Amino acid sequence: MQQRFEEQVHLHSENIALRPQAAALIYAETKRFDNSITAQIISAAGKKLAQVSMLLSNTSEMIVANLASLKAHKAYVPLNPVSPETGCASCGQTPSRWLR
Repeated sequence: MQQRFEEQVHLHSENIALRPQAAALIYAETKRFDNSITAQIISAAGKKLAQVSMLLSNTSEMIVANLASLKAHKAYVPLNPVSPETGCASCGQTPSRWLR
């Protein structure tokens, strides 16, 4: 999936990649956002294999965060907005390691 996304960025960098309810994001903007989140994930979790818990609603940010977790070679763990601690506890993470 990450490789396919990179191909689309290369071929269609100015085309719309995501069209959420707010403003649309073109591939080049999506890639910049993806790179920023990837750097935050690697900074927080390091290069070791790890799970990344994310508490996001169904938005373009969630899609880009999924791409970033793949790029950082981390397992994505979606959290339940009603009870995020439940998902967090199951993967052994503590709130101090959450990205904000």
